[in-house]
Amino acid sequence: MTESSCRVSAGRRTPSADAFLPMAPAAAASSGERRLALPGAAGYIVPWAFYAFVFSIFFEYPQRKFLPVEVPTITASLFLLVALLHAGVCFAWPPPAAWKWIAIYLGLYRNIRLGALVHFQRH
Repeated sequence: MTESSCRVSAGRRTPSADAFLPMAPAAAASSGERRLALPGAAGYIVPWAFYAFVFSIFFEYPQRKFLPVEVPTITASLFLLVALLHAGVCFAWPPPAAWKWIAIYLGLYRNIRLGALVHFQRH
Protein backbone atom coordinates (compact mmCIF):
# COMPACT_ATOMS: atom_id res chain seq x y z
CA MET A 1 0.00 0.00 0.00
CA THR A 2 1.66 3.21 -1.15
CA GLU A 3 -0.82 5.74 0.25
CA SER A 4 -2.41 6.08 3.65
CA SER A 5 -6.13 5.73 3.56
CA CYS A 6 -8.94 6.27 5.97
CA ARG A 7 -12.46 4.94 5.98
CA VAL A 8 -15.50 7.16 6.11
CA SER A 9 -19.06 5.88 6.28
CA ALA A 10 -21.21 6.86 3.34
CA GLY A 11 -23.43 9.11 5.47
CA ARG A 12 -20.68 10.70 7.59
CA ARG A 13 -18.15 13.43 6.89
CA THR A 14 -15.66 12.58 9.62
CA PRO A 15 -13.24 9.63 9.72
CA SER A 16 -14.03 6.72 12.00
CA ALA A 17 -11.99 5.96 15.11
CA ASP A 18 -9.93 3.37 13.25
CA ALA A 19 -9.45 5.68 10.28
CA PHE A 20 -5.78 5.01 9.63
CA LEU A 21 -5.94 1.24 9.95
CA PRO A 22 -5.53 -0.55 6.62
CA MET A 23 -8.57 -2.31 5.18
CA ALA A 24 -8.55 -5.14 2.68
CA PRO A 25 -10.16 -4.14 -0.66
CA ALA A 26 -12.71 -6.98 -0.42
CA ALA A 27 -13.73 -5.89 3.09
CA ALA A 28 -14.09 -2.28 1.97
CA ALA A 29 -16.28 -3.24 -0.96
CA SER A 30 -18.54 -5.49 1.12
CA SER A 31 -18.96 -3.08 4.06
CA GLY A 32 -20.39 -0.20 1.98
CA GLU A 33 -17.75 2.27 3.13
CA ARG A 34 -15.90 4.74 0.95
CA ARG A 35 -12.14 4.95 1.11
CA LEU A 36 -10.51 8.34 1.35
CA ALA A 37 -6.89 8.35 0.32
CA LEU A 38 -4.65 11.09 1.61
CA PRO A 39 -2.71 12.29 -1.42
CA GLY A 40 0.96 11.47 -1.70
CA ALA A 41 3.29 12.62 1.05
CA ALA A 42 0.46 14.24 3.01
CA GLY A 43 -0.62 10.74 3.99
CA TYR A 44 2.60 10.38 5.97
CA ILE A 45 3.64 13.90 6.91
CA VAL A 46 0.43 15.16 8.50
CA PRO A 47 -0.15 12.25 10.93
CA TRP A 48 3.53 12.07 11.89
CA ALA A 49 3.67 15.81 12.56
CA PHE A 50 0.67 15.40 14.85
CA TYR A 51 2.27 12.39 16.61
CA ALA A 52 5.47 14.40 17.12
CA PHE A 53 3.46 17.20 18.71
CA VAL A 54 1.56 14.85 21.03
CA PHE A 55 4.68 13.03 22.18
CA SER A 56 6.63 16.27 22.63
CA ILE A 57 4.23 17.33 25.38
CA PHE A 58 6.11 14.96 27.70
CA PHE A 59 9.30 16.99 27.17
CA GLU A 60 7.89 20.17 28.64
CA TYR A 61 9.79 21.08 31.76
CA PRO A 62 10.45 24.29 33.71
CA GLN A 63 13.72 26.18 34.06
CA ARG A 64 15.15 25.23 30.68
CA LYS A 65 18.32 27.06 29.73
CA PHE A 66 19.18 25.89 26.22
CA LEU A 67 16.01 26.96 24.32
CA PRO A 68 14.12 30.25 24.51
CA VAL A 69 10.85 28.42 23.69
CA GLU A 70 9.48 25.09 24.83
CA VAL A 71 9.75 21.92 22.77
CA PRO A 72 5.95 21.49 22.50
CA THR A 73 5.72 25.04 21.13
CA ILE A 74 8.22 24.20 18.42
CA THR A 75 6.49 20.96 17.43
CA ALA A 76 3.03 22.61 17.54
CA SER A 77 4.33 25.30 15.18
CA LEU A 78 5.71 22.58 12.91
CA PHE A 79 2.36 20.76 12.97
CA LEU A 80 0.44 23.96 12.13
CA LEU A 81 2.84 24.69 9.28
CA VAL A 82 2.39 21.17 7.86
CA ALA A 83 -1.39 21.44 8.26
CA LEU A 84 -1.45 24.77 6.42
CA LEU A 85 0.74 23.40 3.63
CA HIS A 86 -1.70 20.49 3.21
CA ALA A 87 -4.88 22.51 3.75
CA GLY A 88 -6.91 20.43 1.30
CA VAL A 89 -6.32 17.35 3.43
CA CYS A 90 -6.50 18.89 6.91
CA PHE A 91 -9.37 21.35 6.69
CA ALA A 92 -12.87 20.72 5.38
CA TRP A 93 -15.79 23.06 4.86
CA PRO A 94 -18.06 22.97 7.95
CA PRO A 95 -21.41 21.20 7.54
CA PRO A 96 -24.61 23.30 7.39
CA ALA A 97 -25.47 22.47 11.01
CA ALA A 98 -22.26 24.15 12.18
CA TRP A 99 -23.19 27.36 10.34
CA LYS A 100 -26.62 27.27 11.97
CA TRP A 101 -25.11 27.02 15.47
CA ILE A 102 -22.60 29.77 14.73
CA ALA A 103 -25.45 32.03 13.59
CA ILE A 104 -27.44 31.23 16.75
CA TYR A 105 -24.41 31.90 18.94
CA LEU A 106 -23.64 35.23 17.25
CA GLY A 107 -27.30 36.27 17.43
CA LEU A 108 -27.45 35.50 21.16
CA TYR A 109 -24.16 37.31 21.73
CA ARG A 110 -25.42 40.39 19.88
CA ASN A 111 -28.72 40.41 21.80
CA ILE A 112 -26.98 40.04 25.17
CA ARG A 113 -24.53 42.82 24.32
CA LEU A 114 -27.35 45.13 23.21
CA GLY A 115 -29.29 44.31 26.38
CA ALA A 116 -26.25 45.07 28.52
CA LEU A 117 -25.64 48.30 26.63
CA VAL A 118 -29.22 49.45 27.19
CA HIS A 119 -29.10 48.40 30.84
CA PHE A 120 -25.88 50.33 31.57
CA GLN A 121 -27.04 53.45 29.71
CA ARG A 122 -30.07 53.70 32.00
CA HIS A 123 -27.94 53.70 35.16
